[in-house]
Amino acid sequence: MEQEGIVQKELAQQCHVEPATMTSLLQKMCAGGLIQKESLTVSGGKRAYGIYLTDLGRSYAQKVNDVVDRMEQLALRDFTQEEKQTLLSLLERLTKNIQEGQI
Repeated sequence: MEQEGIVQKELAQQCHVEPATMTSLLQKMCAGGLIQKESLTVSGGKRAYGIYLTDLGRSYAQKVNDVVDRMEQLALRDFTQEEKQTLLSLLERLTKNIQEGQI
C-alpha cells in the first residue's frame, strides 16, 4: 500500500518469497480485482511490471491495517514505551539472525 508501483521482483524480495511464488500470488490478486500491473521499462531497457492497488485492493488493505493496529494496541496494552522499544529491538535482532542463518 505504501509502495505503489513497486516492481514485482522487489516486492518478492521484500516479502522474502521466491519470484515464482510472488507471480502466483499476484495473478490471484489481479484476478480478484485487488491489483493491476503496468508494464515499465527498468534499467538496461528491461521490461518489468509495476504493481498498483485498485480501489478494491486499497479498501481491503485499509481493513487489514486497521485489524493489525487494533491487535497491536491489545497486545501492547500495558507495556511502557521503553518496553515496546526493547521488544522491537529484540525482534529485529531475531529476524536478522534467522535471515542470516537461512540454509
